[in-house]
Amino acid sequence: LVAGAPGRNVIRSIEFRGNHAYKDTTLQKKIGFETGDYLDPVLAETGRGIINDLYRKKGYPHATIIIDAAKVELGSVIYIIDEGPRVRIRSVKFQGNSGIKTGDLRKAVKTSTRRWVVRPAYYNEETVIADVERLRRIYYREGYLDIKVRATGESHITFIIDEGPLYRVGDIVLAGNTQFSGERLLSGFELEPGDAYSVQKAELHAQEMLKLYRENGYVDATVTQRPQFMPEAEPPGVGGNTANVVFEITEGRQFRIGRVDITGNETTQDKVIRHVLDEYGFTPGSLYNAHIGP
Repeated sequence: LVAGAPGRNVIRSIEFRGNHAYKDTTLQKKIGFETGDYLDPVLAETGRGIINDLYRKKGYPHATIIIDAAKVELGSVIYIIDEGPRVRIRSVKFQGNSGIKTGDLRKAVKTSTRRWVVRPAYYNEETVIADVERLRRIYYREGYLDIKVRATGESHITFIIDEGPLYRVGDIVLAGNTQFSGERLLSGFELEPGDAYSVQKAELHAQEMLKLYRENGYVDATVTQRPQFMPEAEPPGVGGNTANVVFEITEGRQFRIGRVDITGNETTQDKVIRHVLDEYGFTPGSLYNAHIGP
């Protein structure tokens, strides 16, 4: 026990047993505590999780790490490690894709048989899970709104894809706009009824609408797009799986520039700065341009 801290034990020793892939010093640095620190069971468990994550990210998906609970009460933190085999990725395949080429899918995922061209790659569950979501987003943004993706295997990984139907645009629907006409808001929109529902194009145009609002003083405006699924074979002439493109708009209040205060200008006179602001229309009474970016 440490003087001045009654009832609180300190870490008297830290041991790692069964580790071959990593030296004790490497694992010691990773866990973030050392001998002499106060002994906290939660801290010891956190260290176990850190070691476990380290092994799994480096290709040891079956590694198990346990703590010798009986020794913790005595001030000894002992991690017993069963590394298991390191799993090298031998192949990556895609099954069920027809709407998007295999080559394009392969370029989109980070799971591969090689790392840095010449080095072998090892199984990382987190990367595979992220790739599943990455593939789902790619399909969804191209109009496959019912897309399902899952992955199987470790050494031989297969991404199993259930594309579902390609959805096509029904109507273009605006909701919530009072300050700008539909014609102005939809100017330049690249999707028309019958086109494949490109979520990417719809999202980009939602950003253009938001830009219009914020450039005109609607600081709190929001614009989101979503598909509105329609019964099959509607509208006539389109057929199949159809979804309306719905833009939901919250305009909020319109703001104008009030008083403009200038501070901290030790070398440049106020009138010079105000002249520059005038050139950009940043003067009292002007609409507040809240748009940031190009």
